Amino acid sequence: MKKRSGLMRKIAGSLFITSLIIMFLGIALLYTRFRSEAVRMNRLLQESNLEIAGKNIVEKMDAAEYTAISLFFDKDMRNILLSKHAVEDPVGLHNQVYGNFLRILNAASSISQITLYRKDGFSVSAGLENNFGHYDYDSCMEVIEEYKKGFSEESSYALWIPMAIDLQNGIREPYFMNVRILRDTGSNEPVGMLVFYVKEKVLEDMYSFFGEESFLTDEDGIVISARDRAEIGKRVDLKEEESGALFYVPVGDKGWYLAAVPENTILKTTQDTVFFTMLAAAGICTLLSMAAAYFISRGLTRNIKHLKDIMERTGAGNLELRYQGKSRDEVDYLGKTYNKMLDDIRGYIAEDKKKQKQIQFGEIRFLQAQINPHLLYNTLDVAIFYMEKSNMDMALQILRSMSGFFKLSLGKGDAFHTIRTELDHISYYMRLQMLCRGKKIELITDIAEEFLSVRVPRITLQPIVENAYLHAFSGNINDGWIRISMARVESGDGNGICIEITDNGMGMEEDKTMRIEEAIREEKCQGNSYGLWNVYRRLKLYYGPRCTMCLESEFGEYTKVILTIPEEMTEHVQTDDN
Repeated sequence: MKKRSGLMRKIAGSLFITSLIIMFLGIALLYTRFRSEAVRMNRLLQESNLEIAGKNIVEKMDAAEYTAISLFFDKDMRNILLSKHAVEDPVGLHNQVYGNFLRILNAASSISQITLYRKDGFSVSAGLENNFGHYDYDSCMEVIEEYKKGFSEESSYALWIPMAIDLQNGIREPYFMNVRILRDTGSNEPVGMLVFYVKEKVLEDMYSFFGEESFLTDEDGIVISARDRAEIGKRVDLKEEESGALFYVPVGDKGWYLAAVPENTILKTTQDTVFFTMLAAAGICTLLSMAAAYFISRGLTRNIKHLKDIMERTGAGNLELRYQGKSRDEVDYLGKTYNKMLDDIRGYIAEDKKKQKQIQFGEIRFLQAQINPHLLYNTLDVAIFYMEKSNMDMALQILRSMSGFFKLSLGKGDAFHTIRTELDHISYYMRLQMLCRGKKIELITDIAEEFLSVRVPRITLQPIVENAYLHAFSGNINDGWIRISMARVESGDGNGICIEITDNGMGMEEDKTMRIEEAIREEKCQGNSYGLWNVYRRLKLYYGPRCTMCLESEFGEYTKVILTIPEEMTEHVQTDDN
């Protein structure tokens, strides 16, 4: 065993070291592969996120523009916005337009202010009152031309213009101005412009999750929105700045670009992923190498351990197990030889059990044969007495009852009777006692139909009834009753059948009841309780420890014998022939 264990350790150690070398080489390759793949996937992920953020910016600006355009859905507003006719009621018209502007501001929270400038000098504004640097159509055109070179009311229809605005609190804030030139529906001449403003902060929230180094540029590379406000207005050449850390994507068809430098946390997450992947690979390889060593060593001793296990379990009493090896080696030969030895042992045990069963049934027959000889002698004496008195009719009744009684006692060789047959047996006995002794004892049965077919050892109930007849109604007691009842009971070992034989005779004192219970449990009969001892002995031989007999009695009132037998054993009883 020591040499085999040493060899197994050497084989396992060699396999383990070899697998570790292969593992480290594999990890080096995996690290290189994972690192390049992580960089590629990180770039794809950042570009995808930037595209989503860019789409969100376009959708946000389009939503604000669509909300403003909804003014044209109202017929009166169209007549105001798209007509070159002079305003006749400036105050009323101002209130009407102002109310519609407030509706727009309530519907679109991203719009800070909306203003109408007509070329005829009529203007309406709603929203935050800030210093936008223009107050009428002409001044607004000057501001637009300042931020948007080449802008003309003849060539342009609507556009977005990033600009910086001085607020009333003295702070300069970036805004996005949407300018829409209004034209007369008949002549197509410019009649005014519709302007609304969106805070740069609204768009900055669309991409703020990229970090402090994310920003938005126009087509000229001027930063028009950024997390770091100091960067707004600076020029950036995205192509020169492009590297593995800077990503940018176009924003719709506006000519703008959204750019971002991912924070170190994203790169750190990628590095951690590579590290833990390597760690997992190392762990898996280690486990695989250990498993390989284990299974190889196990293969060397598997058949021996299997045979050892079979021997231990059969030694504990399980003779059903067999060696199942198929190695066709010396161990397999030993296992098959051991199987043959187990088969021989099982045959010897089966033969021994058969002999023990024959001895058991022989003892049961012997006890059954001893149960009724005294009744035969006493009954014949009474019949002879009536014959001598020339009362042949009474003698004939006694002999006929005795004949029926002993036919059932012998039972045609069967070791078991149904409860129905047992009751017939008791009826013959009660009739014999009435004819021979003149006592009118009534037999009462309280047994359900399902129990009448239950089979029990022959002559089980009659000796108990006889014991009650002779002892409970002795002397001058000439009338009374004996009741037999059956019921199903439950216990931890399974269901059982309880049989109670009760009489209303003399009863017994408690100490006498206890002495009788002790006597019937003795190996040999003690005292005058042979009938009960005989029944209990036979039941114990057949049913084993699950069979019980106990007595209850109260002096001057009653005596009850309670039998309990396992129900499943009453359903599969065997005859002597079996």
